[in-house]
Amino acid sequence: MKGSNGKRPARGLRMWAIAVIRKEVIGTPEMAAEGKIPTDRVGQRVGLTDDTVEVDEVKDGKVTGNKIKRKRYVIVNYALKNFFTQFVQFSKIYGTALDRDYMITRQGEETESTYQAVPMDIIQKPILDAEGAPTGEREPFDLRNPKYADAYSDHGIDLAKIVMDRMSDRFYERFFDSRVTVPWSSDDDDSTPAAASSSSSTAASSEPSTVTEPAPGPVSDKLKAMRDKLVEDNKGRTEGASSGATTMYDFS
Repeated sequence: MKGSNGKRPARGLRMWAIAVIRKEVIGTPEMAAEGKIPTDRVGQRVGLTDDTVEVDEVKDGKVTGNKIKRKRYVIVNYALKNFFTQFVQFSKIYGTALDRDYMITRQGEETESTYQAVPMDIIQKPILDAEGAPTGEREPFDLRNPKYADAYSDHGIDLAKIVMDRMSDRFYERFFDSRVTVPWSSDDDDSTPAAASSSSSTAASSEPSTVTEPAPGPVSDKLKAMRDKLVEDNKGRTEGASSGATTMYDFS
């Protein structure tokens, strides 16, 4: 396969992360009356808070019929080159990329998109005493701190499982092999965010793929040629050859 520029596309490094969508908090007269904000901040942005979604409550694997609010978690999967490189640099500059919010904007469309992240001010949380009353002091809201990280441990997302699914034969058969029909399933699967609090999921089941003869024509010929090349290029992996070194980036 060749791109619009006539060159073969090169495989780029992609990275995965779990994030929470945040929303603005606008100052209100009630906040000012309670002394939470100065009066001149009414109507202005005074902070950010976790966005939430309403989902079905699940207990012991069964839907209770009640609706609950949960944080709006998202899976971030982008190329290192046009997205995550910024956060690597932020980590080098600030010492971590986990102590602040980021305003992210997108320019362009589809594969020509670029992303720009603007780091916000460090989040400062009030320190509470043993009875839960503010002491007047503040500390950074840093996700390297276990007491803050624990507040975001309920996402129910298994990134490793999702990545392994993208590496499976079933995934490629579904989209690239015209001889194969891979069924979709609504079986529960904890690799999706919804499964942590809802009974619905779109994960693939373990049903076997159905192999059929490819329909004649140029499209099926191209798919067959592409699959043959994939198999040929990956013989080293399938025959037990050792894999190359993996680059890891530590955002802490």
